[in-house]
Amino acid sequence: MVSSLATGARRVGLSAAASLVLFGAIGTAQAQSIGPDFADMVERVLPAVVSISVESRPSGVMNPNRPGRPSPFNFGPFGPFGPDFPGFDSDRAQPRAIIGSGSGFIIDGAGYVVTNNHVIEDADILTVTTADGDEYEATVVGADPSTDLALLKIEGDEPFPTVSWGDSNALRIGNWVVAVGGPFGLSGTVTAGIVSATGRDLNSGPYDDYLQFDAQINPGNSGGPVFNTAGEVIGISTAIVSPSRGSVGIGFAVPSAIAKPVIEALMTHGVVERGFIGVQIQQVTAELAQALDLDAPTGALVAEVRSGSPADRAGIEPGDLIISFNGQKVEKMRDLPRLVGMTQPGTEATIEVLRDGEVLSLTVTVGETTGDQQAAGPSSPGGPIGSLGLAVAPAAEFGWQGAGGEIEGLVITEVAPDSPAAESGLRVGDVIVAIGGRKVDTVEAMEEIIAERSDAGGMIAVLIERDGARRFIPLSLDAS
Repeated sequence: MVSSLATGARRVGLSAAASLVLFGAIGTAQAQSIGPDFADMVERVLPAVVSISVESRPSGVMNPNRPGRPSPFNFGPFGPFGPDFPGFDSDRAQPRAIIGSGSGFIIDGAGYVVTNNHVIEDADILTVTTADGDEYEATVVGADPSTDLALLKIEGDEPFPTVSWGDSNALRIGNWVVAVGGPFGLSGTVTAGIVSATGRDLNSGPYDDYLQFDAQINPGNSGGPVFNTAGEVIGISTAIVSPSRGSVGIGFAVPSAIAKPVIEALMTHGVVERGFIGVQIQQVTAELAQALDLDAPTGALVAEVRSGSPADRAGIEPGDLIISFNGQKVEKMRDLPRLVGMTQPGTEATIEVLRDGEVLSLTVTVGETTGDQQAAGPSSPGGPIGSLGLAVAPAAEFGWQGAGGEIEGLVITEVAPDSPAAESGLRVGDVIVAIGGRKVDTVEAMEEIIAERSDAGGMIAVLIERDGARRFIPLSLDAS
């Protein structure tokens, strides 16, 4: 189970939530520390770590079965933390306040507090409690759901204690880290562990690049800092994997390399402006790498270039394999949206693409994020392409129009079970735009390309459009 770490509506008393077991004294040798001593570092950073109480006052009478605020990591059968806090007083049948809590840390002496977006979203009242017990009403400066980050502001007579950012890119698997937060309302709780993995993708958004660590964190730790041994913030506790809603030593944090520029943008502008270049991309599988004659399955494969977009103006073409963006390698498809999204609009960036076996360096002026393309949908019957298990017909016969406004390609009207086409994932209704790097809009043109390549067997790359999005699919020619 992957879940966010915001608590439900009330603190859990230790007498009700846990059994306390007391052990007798152990030998002196055993009592001696066998790991690093973080006491001095923790003493220095603890004053800047805060607890955040969240209150929301729903209007109208609520459904008594309604769960609490949903988690941003609500995958499949796994629900969010806090289903036992419905926000409804069954005795009076009146809506009551929903209370939640999380953690945060002060990044600027003027009172700027960093936390998770899922901690504060939909809140009417936010109260920040500092390490010395002082309470402050907080306002939201800005939030960024895409990275699950938020920035709050509190006002005080004196500068607040702060912590500083560290470099998460410098972390290595096995490095010690320290997490601080308020699990189950127990503010100022400190746990230590190691970095278990980096670059984790939780499928929660386009910019996933989480740190995984085994320091114990639980509901209420959300938004709390994760420190390196120098006392610098290298991550923000965000989620855990757990079958029981309690920690099993698998925690995730937004790395500082992602968080720092987002928080700086929120502090300056109140919003995050994200870069946009206007390409649809897909992951290169081993089969697709073979079909495209690539040495290895790497990079981000361009399936479509939006007309008039920054990528279009830069000369990027469908079939290009993007291997680097502004000097940073694109090893996996998901690397590119993160790199582009974190680039300020208006920036000139260098993109390296592999095209026809040659590496090209192109310059693109990054634009600002726009909405999704409108979907377009095709439909049925036509004539066959034999041993591949396909039946196709010119798209123009069905009045189909591509996402870019063009009318070309072949609609797949039939896919035979257990055929190469079926095994490749092609479906009825897909529109074949190109095959083997060549555009097709007649059955004869496609048959000619298949005939030219079939003797050699292997794989051929088919560019299709499905639900308004384009992608390459590797199709086996071994049976044709």
